[in-house]
Amino acid sequence: MEEKLVSILIPVFNRENLVGKAIESAINQTYGNIEIIVVDNCSSDGTWRVLQEFASKDSRVRIFRNDENVGPVRNWHRCLSLSTGSYVKFLFSDDWIDSGYLDELMPFFDSYKNLGFAFSAVRICLNRDVTDVYNDAFKYGVHSSSHFIFRHLFFGGVPVSPGCAIFRREVVSQCLRESLENPLGIDYASHGGGIDLLLYLDVCKNYTLFAFSGKIFSYFRGGDHSFSCRLDLKDAYSFALISFLNEIKSFSGLYKLKLFLLRDEKYKLISCFRIRFFEIVLLVSFALKKCIGIL
Repeated sequence: MEEKLVSILIPVFNRENLVGKAIESAINQTYGNIEIIVVDNCSSDGTWRVLQEFASKDSRVRIFRNDENVGPVRNWHRCLSLSTGSYVKFLFSDDWIDSGYLDELMPFFDSYKNLGFAFSAVRICLNRDVTDVYNDAFKYGVHSSSHFIFRHLFFGGVPVSPGCAIFRREVVSQCLRESLENPLGIDYASHGGGIDLLLYLDVCKNYTLFAFSGKIFSYFRGGDHSFSCRLDLKDAYSFALISFLNEIKSFSGLYKLKLFLLRDEKYKLISCFRIRFFEIVLLVSFALKKCIGIL
């Protein structure tokens, strides 16, 4: 079977000492049909020089440089717009993947036409400490998208960063947002926290299946090197989740979310009351924080 083209998208800003490892991990994929799109978001250090060195050695590495810093989320969109693959894989500039990453996950798409994304377990590297995540969220294989939403709503343990996943191109083009209107003054375009979660949830609305490999193929860098670890993004993620629930409500009623989840027999115990209670708790939390600042 002919290998479909996969675009590995690497947005980068001021990562001259880290981006090389990300690019090398992309170049070293055993899956053959790839392009590597790297967009420098107007770095002020030596990042561009590093990118030029890689591009001069491997024609699959295509590099671009923004005339001005457009923020992280718009740079994600620019990476996507410059790519041509049928599948896209975001690889953030301080992360890396094992050489067998694509060979492990791409066969799922060949077997299941209604599969929106596939992801691997992750190892988070924090100085000398390591933490494995998502490695027990699901069993190896293909699952209903309802299962992913259910786990996030009630238990957690599912990814929010797209850095461990591969997506079908058309659904990313449709579902990747640039920002999110909100009453709290959160500038989603400046950090992407919440936008990344909504990408997963919105894809789940469009595709009925996702796949998980229980093996660790993705590596995230924690600590001061990690952009998200330096920010308190709890409010951003909480409001993004409220937005997701409200959008489903405005589309067909919050009760339909229950029906959406109940496509799987295993979730027949979910009640509309539980979903409503979850939404109310989040809304009250925001109201208290906004009005009297006690949370």
